Amino acid sequence: MDFNKLCTAEAHDKGAELTIIDPIDFTETDFVITLQGRDSKSFRFKNKSNMSKALNRLQKGETPTDEELDELDVDTLVECTTCWRGLFNGDDEIEFTKEQAKQLYLAAPSVREQAERFVKDRENFT
Repeated sequence: MDFNKLCTAEAHDKGAELTIIDPIDFTETDFVITLQGRDSKSFRFKNKSNMSKALNRLQKGETPTDEELDELDVDTLVECTTCWRGLFNGDDEIEFTKEQAKQLYLAAPSVREQAERFVKDRENFT
């Protein structure tokens, strides 16, 4: 086995482009999101941070709610999102920010689902 084939972190850090599929007619759109993969530093560190938050709640005798756990998942996805193009509100293109990304993932479950699947599939980054 070639050692270099096993080293995926750099490719995941660089990121890859996901073309969003329209949730109504299932066709490709012009909306493209650049995401880092599950082997990226961003994903790994945010995921660990989220686990620590949940464990801290459990150690205090508190159970994290489904909504809180869902928000942690969205935060991880936002952390892995580096830019986008082709997202409009009427004639105005929506500029990428982490805040806009969070709003998008919370308001558009089909986009979030596509992005989550993309980030977790290592083939997209190698």
